[in-house]
Amino acid sequence: METTYRHKVRFANDEYAVLDIEIEEIALYDGDSFLGSVDRIPGNLANIEATVFRNGDIAFDRDVFIVGDRSSGFEIISTEYDDGYALAGHKSGRGYQVGRLDLCSGRVRSVQRSRLFNPENFRGYAPISLLPEQEGWLWDYGLEALSAESDDYGDYYGYSSANGVGYRSSAVTSAESEYEYSTAFGADFSVNRKSEIRRIE
Repeated sequence: METTYRHKVRFANDEYAVLDIEIEEIALYDGDSFLGSVDRIPGNLANIEATVFRNGDIAFDRDVFIVGDRSSGFEIISTEYDDGYALAGHKSGRGYQVGRLDLCSGRVRSVQRSRLFNPENFRGYAPISLLPEQEGWLWDYGLEALSAESDDYGDYYGYSSANGVGYRSSAVTSAESEYEYSTAFGADFSVNRKSEIRRIE
Protein backbone atom coordinates (compact mmCIF):
# COMPACT_ATOMS: atom_id res chain seq x y z
CA MET A 1 0.00 0.00 0.00
CA GLU A 2 1.17 3.53 -0.80
CA THR A 3 -0.52 6.53 0.79
CA THR A 4 -0.07 10.06 -0.54
CA TYR A 5 -1.04 12.65 2.04
CA ARG A 6 -0.62 16.36 2.63
CA HIS A 7 -0.20 17.92 6.04
CA LYS A 8 -0.20 21.45 7.36
CA VAL A 9 1.03 22.62 10.74
CA ARG A 10 -1.78 24.43 12.52
CA PHE A 11 0.27 25.16 15.65
CA ALA A 12 3.77 24.33 16.88
CA ASN A 13 6.09 25.10 19.77
CA ASP A 14 9.17 23.46 21.27
CA GLU A 15 7.14 20.61 22.77
CA TYR A 16 4.55 19.57 20.19
CA ALA A 17 2.94 20.33 16.83
CA VAL A 18 -0.72 20.05 15.76
CA LEU A 19 -1.11 18.88 12.16
CA ASP A 20 -4.08 18.86 9.78
CA ILE A 21 -3.68 15.83 7.51
CA GLU A 22 -5.48 15.11 4.24
CA ILE A 23 -5.13 11.73 2.54
CA GLU A 24 -5.02 12.43 -1.20
CA GLU A 25 -4.46 9.03 -2.77
CA ILE A 26 -4.20 5.35 -1.83
CA ALA A 27 -2.51 2.88 -4.19
CA LEU A 28 -2.80 -0.87 -3.61
CA TYR A 29 -0.42 -3.66 -4.64
CA ASP A 30 -0.37 -7.44 -4.45
CA GLY A 31 3.32 -8.22 -4.42
CA ASP A 32 4.64 -6.46 -7.53
CA SER A 33 1.21 -6.27 -9.17
CA PHE A 34 -0.54 -2.90 -9.12
CA LEU A 35 -4.21 -3.36 -8.20
CA GLY A 36 -5.37 0.22 -8.62
CA SER A 37 -5.72 3.49 -6.73
CA VAL A 38 -8.32 5.90 -5.38
CA ASP A 39 -7.98 9.67 -5.19
CA ARG A 40 -11.55 10.75 -4.43
CA ILE A 41 -12.04 10.07 -0.74
CA PRO A 42 -14.87 11.47 1.45
CA GLY A 43 -13.68 14.12 3.89
CA ASN A 44 -14.78 12.17 6.96
CA LEU A 45 -12.28 9.45 5.97
CA ALA A 46 -9.55 11.58 4.40
CA ASN A 47 -9.12 14.37 6.99
CA ILE A 48 -7.33 13.64 10.26
CA GLU A 49 -5.83 15.74 13.05
CA ALA A 50 -2.58 14.66 14.69
CA THR A 51 -0.62 16.00 17.65
CA VAL A 52 3.07 15.11 17.45
CA PHE A 53 5.16 15.47 20.62
CA ARG A 54 8.90 15.98 20.64
CA ASN A 55 9.42 12.89 22.85
CA GLY A 56 8.00 10.71 20.06
CA ASP A 57 4.40 10.32 21.24
CA ILE A 58 1.60 11.00 18.79
CA ALA A 59 -2.18 11.25 19.16
CA PHE A 60 -4.65 11.23 16.27
CA ASP A 61 -8.25 12.37 16.56
CA ARG A 62 -9.21 8.94 15.11
CA ASP A 63 -7.76 5.74 13.64
CA VAL A 64 -8.07 5.25 9.88
CA PHE A 65 -7.05 1.93 8.36
CA ILE A 66 -7.75 -0.36 5.42
CA VAL A 67 -9.04 -3.94 5.44
CA GLY A 68 -9.70 -6.50 2.72
CA ASP A 69 -7.96 -8.47 0.01
CA ARG A 70 -7.82 -8.79 -3.77
CA SER A 71 -10.80 -11.13 -4.08
CA SER A 72 -13.15 -9.56 -1.49
CA GLY A 73 -12.33 -5.93 -2.18
CA PHE A 74 -11.10 -3.23 0.19
CA GLU A 75 -12.65 -0.83 2.69
CA ILE A 76 -11.43 2.15 4.69
CA ILE A 77 -12.50 2.07 8.34
CA SER A 78 -12.45 5.09 10.67
CA THR A 79 -12.82 4.48 14.42
CA GLU A 80 -12.21 6.30 17.67
CA TYR A 81 -8.49 6.70 18.32
CA ASP A 82 -6.75 4.32 20.71
CA ASP A 83 -3.11 4.70 21.67
CA GLY A 84 -1.44 1.83 19.86
CA TYR A 85 -1.59 -0.01 16.57
CA ALA A 86 -4.83 -0.18 14.57
CA LEU A 87 -7.56 -1.96 16.55
CA ALA A 88 -5.21 -2.77 19.44
CA GLY A 89 -7.52 -1.08 21.93
CA HIS A 90 -10.86 -1.14 20.11
CA LYS A 91 -13.67 -1.71 22.60
CA SER A 92 -17.08 -3.25 22.12
CA GLY A 93 -19.89 -0.88 21.26
CA ARG A 94 -17.84 1.80 19.57
CA GLY A 95 -19.14 3.03 16.27
CA TYR A 96 -17.18 3.42 13.08
CA GLN A 97 -17.42 4.93 9.60
CA VAL A 98 -16.69 2.99 6.44
CA GLY A 99 -15.89 3.65 2.80
CA ARG A 100 -15.73 1.06 0.02
CA LEU A 101 -12.89 1.37 -2.49
CA ASP A 102 -13.91 1.30 -6.15
CA LEU A 103 -10.61 0.79 -7.96
CA CYS A 104 -12.28 1.04 -11.39
CA SER A 105 -13.58 4.57 -10.81
CA GLY A 106 -10.78 5.67 -8.45
CA ARG A 107 -13.32 6.60 -5.79
CA VAL A 108 -14.15 5.70 -2.19
CA ARG A 109 -17.90 5.51 -1.58
CA SER A 110 -19.32 5.98 1.91
CA VAL A 111 -21.55 3.08 2.96
CA GLN A 112 -23.63 2.38 6.06
CA ARG A 113 -22.20 -1.01 6.95
CA SER A 114 -18.96 -2.86 6.38
CA ARG A 115 -18.87 -6.25 4.66
CA LEU A 116 -15.31 -6.92 5.83
CA PHE A 117 -14.96 -5.48 9.34
CA ASN A 118 -16.79 -6.64 12.45
CA PRO A 119 -14.92 -6.05 15.72
CA GLU A 120 -17.41 -8.29 17.54
CA ASN A 121 -16.72 -11.24 15.24
CA PHE A 122 -13.25 -10.96 13.75
CA ARG A 123 -12.89 -12.72 10.39
CA GLY A 124 -9.22 -12.41 9.69
CA TYR A 125 -8.63 -9.19 7.74
CA ALA A 126 -5.60 -7.54 9.30
CA PRO A 127 -6.01 -3.75 9.67
CA ILE A 128 -3.31 -1.70 7.94
CA SER A 129 -2.94 1.90 9.08
CA LEU A 130 -3.12 4.46 6.25
CA LEU A 131 -0.58 6.72 7.97
CA PRO A 132 2.91 6.08 9.35
CA GLU A 133 3.17 4.50 12.78
CA GLN A 134 4.92 6.28 15.65
CA GLU A 135 8.46 6.19 14.29
CA GLY A 136 7.51 7.72 10.95
CA TRP A 137 6.41 11.06 12.37
CA LEU A 138 9.75 11.59 14.11
CA TRP A 139 11.31 11.95 10.67
CA ASP A 140 9.21 15.05 10.16
CA TYR A 141 10.04 16.97 13.30
CA GLY A 142 13.01 19.15 14.12
CA LEU A 143 15.78 20.90 12.20
CA GLU A 144 15.99 18.19 9.53
CA ALA A 145 12.27 17.60 9.03
CA LEU A 146 11.29 16.27 5.61
CA SER A 147 8.58 18.91 5.30
CA ALA A 148 10.66 21.90 6.36
CA GLU A 149 13.08 23.77 4.13
CA SER A 150 15.39 26.70 4.64
CA ASP A 151 12.98 29.41 3.52
CA ASP A 152 9.94 28.23 5.50
CA TYR A 153 11.43 26.65 8.62
CA GLY A 154 10.40 29.43 11.03
CA ASP A 155 6.82 29.55 9.79
CA TYR A 156 6.59 25.78 9.73
CA TYR A 157 7.42 25.50 13.42
CA GLY A 158 5.64 28.63 14.62
CA TYR A 159 8.64 30.86 15.24
CA SER A 160 8.71 34.52 14.27
CA SER A 161 12.28 34.00 13.13
CA ALA A 162 14.13 30.78 12.38
CA ASN A 163 16.87 29.80 14.81
CA GLY A 164 17.99 26.85 12.74
CA VAL A 165 18.40 25.97 9.13
CA GLY A 166 16.09 23.40 7.62
CA TYR A 167 16.41 21.81 4.22
CA ARG A 168 14.35 20.00 1.65
CA SER A 169 15.26 16.35 1.40
CA SER A 170 14.51 14.19 -1.62
CA ALA A 171 15.96 11.09 0.03
CA VAL A 172 13.76 8.24 1.20
CA THR A 173 13.68 7.68 4.95
CA SER A 174 12.80 4.11 5.86
CA ALA A 175 12.50 1.78 8.82
CA GLU A 176 11.32 -1.75 9.55
CA SER A 177 9.46 -2.91 12.64
CA GLU A 178 7.99 -6.13 13.96
CA TYR A 179 5.37 -6.30 16.68
CA GLU A 180 2.64 -8.51 18.08
CA TYR A 181 -0.54 -7.54 19.90
CA SER A 182 -3.91 -8.89 20.96
CA THR A 183 -7.21 -7.06 20.70
CA ALA A 184 -10.07 -6.85 23.18
CA PHE A 185 -12.25 -8.90 20.81
CA GLY A 186 -9.91 -11.90 20.75
CA ALA A 187 -7.74 -11.42 17.65
CA ASP A 188 -3.96 -11.85 17.73
CA PHE A 189 -1.79 -10.00 15.21
CA SER A 190 1.82 -10.46 14.20
CA VAL A 191 2.98 -7.65 11.93
CA ASN A 192 6.17 -7.04 9.99
CA ARG A 193 6.00 -3.49 8.63
CA LYS A 194 8.37 -1.56 6.42
CA SER A 195 7.74 2.19 6.20
CA GLU A 196 9.17 4.68 3.72
CA ILE A 197 8.53 8.42 3.76
CA ARG A 198 9.47 10.75 0.91
CA ARG A 199 8.67 14.41 0.42
CA ILE A 200 7.16 14.78 -3.07
CA GLU A 201 6.69 18.55 -3.19
